[in-house]
Amino acid sequence: MVKAIATGPHAFAYQSKSPSPIPWLGPEVPEVLKTLNGKISVAPIGFVCDHVEVLYDLDILHRKQAEALGLTWDRLPMPNDDPLLIEALASAAEKAL
Repeated sequence: MVKAIATGPHAFAYQSKSPSPIPWLGPEVPEVLKTLNGKISVAPIGFVCDHVEVLYDLDILHRKQAEALGLTWDRLPMPNDDPLLIEALASAAEKAL
């Protein structure tokens, strides 16, 4: 299911900082949430399916942080096994072979 969103102000943040001595990319989600207001639509653009970094980090941890700041949280659905994604992947595989 494709969900349309309005264009307008946007922000970009990184999630899932790992315990590593290597500096992490930023800004991180909690930092960016503090700069927003109203209803926010979250799109985890680095992923194509639901997994722990989406289901826990976004749907539980960061949603809770957002709601504590008075934000209304809406995470856009992942393609998962949407027929259009499967068709695109199959087409890319056919071209590569």
